[in-house]
Amino acid sequence: MWAALSLAGVKAAKLVYVIVAWQLIYSTLLLIISKMGRRARIALAREVLEREGAVCFECGYCLKSLPDKYTCPECGTSYEKTALQARWLEWMGMKSLA
Repeated sequence: MWAALSLAGVKAAKLVYVIVAWQLIYSTLLLIISKMGRRARIALAREVLEREGAVCFECGYCLKSLPDKYTCPECGTSYEKTALQARWLEWMGMKSLA
C-alpha cells in the first residue's frame, strides 16, 4: 500500500514539473512574439515618417507621388492625405510628422 502511495506522489510531482515547464516555455514564446511585433511596428513607423504619412492605412502602399485626394491603386481605398496623416499620427501617438 505504501509503495502505491509513493508512486502516485512521484507521478503527481512529475506532472507539476511538466506543467511549470510548459508555462515557462509559453511565457518565453509570448515575450519573443511581443518583441518581434514591437520591431515591426517601429519599422512601419519609420517607413511612414520617411514617406511623410502618405502610406495607405489599409495595405501600406506608398501614396507620396499621387494626388491629395484619390483612391489607392493597390487596394482601392479612397483617401485624403491630410486625414491619412492624422490617422497615422494617432496610430503612432505623435503630434506631428516633423
